[in-house]
Amino acid sequence: MLQVTPTRSEIAHLVLPGYTQNRQEVLVGETITHFLERTGWHFKIPTICILNGSPLLRDKWSTTIILETDHVAFLSKPHGGGSNGK
Repeated sequence: MLQVTPTRSEIAHLVLPGYTQNRQEVLVGETITHFLERTGWHFKIPTICILNGSPLLRDKWSTTIILETDHVAFLSKPHGGGSNGK
């Protein structure tokens, strides 16, 4: 299992299998949605938010406040693209 351990002062966006797409400083007390709006992050591929090691449902992003002790990361999984499914 992939271990995600961004620092407490930033949030990472990782594209599996482990490429770091972006990192941004977090403002303690902002919501997940506010963080995304402030940083301009938009996800074009399937992406999940991981909060303290557990998935956080998208409908909770607007009400989940980031605390100083929280570890937050976004994981994206690109679609295939190989020629196996001709």
